[in-house]
Amino acid sequence: MPKRIFGHRMDRVSFRSIRGQFAVHAFAFSCAGSLICLLAGCGKTQNETQVYKASKPPAADAHISSDVESSSPSPLSLSIVSGTNNSIIMSKRTEWAHEFYVVLTNISKEPQPVFEYWNGWGFQAISFELTTADAKRFVLTVEGRGFDKNVPSTFVVAPNEHQVFPIRLDESWQVQPALTVADGMPITLKAGYQVKRTRESTREHVWTGRVESHSYSLSLWQN
Repeated sequence: MPKRIFGHRMDRVSFRSIRGQFAVHAFAFSCAGSLICLLAGCGKTQNETQVYKASKPPAADAHISSDVESSSPSPLSLSIVSGTNNSIIMSKRTEWAHEFYVVLTNISKEPQPVFEYWNGWGFQAISFELTTADAKRFVLTVEGRGFDKNVPSTFVVAPNEHQVFPIRLDESWQVQPALTVADGMPITLKAGYQVKRTRESTREHVWTGRVESHSYSLSLWQN
């Protein structure tokens, strides 16, 4: 008899244990089903899905961005016309720095508006990359300055025509890193022309992006 009582209790315990395990598994399957339904969007109406799509952030407005550049082919090309004997003379004094030229050419079939060089949009468009004989590279950029009057005025370069920029490497140009000039030192010089996308460039239909010349072998002097 004690064995039967022990056995009966074991049966009851086993039954309760099995029933408890069944309830746990049923609850787990119920939770898993609810989670799958939630991820799959069960019970949502078509209107709710449309509202979710509409709530996604809009694409960035090209008119607002100030540093996005065009990925389309450039309608412009760039070249350097150096001074006498393919040499350039730098000087802190403007009158002692010899003048050379950067030539911007419209290679497209359409007229191209270009910011004038005197205003804040065109003034810093030109830069140079200078490489010495020992393969050290230097970047030349014109210093920023304040403008009493600053409007995004443009001129139009007709197809196959040019805009010529006279350049003097005087104290208004910054060289990074510092460059020590030895008279007659051989260099290669490459010009860059870059216009960033702004509201003004969009409004004036100015092409934005960067174009570079090829590298020119020159000699550099300091006056």
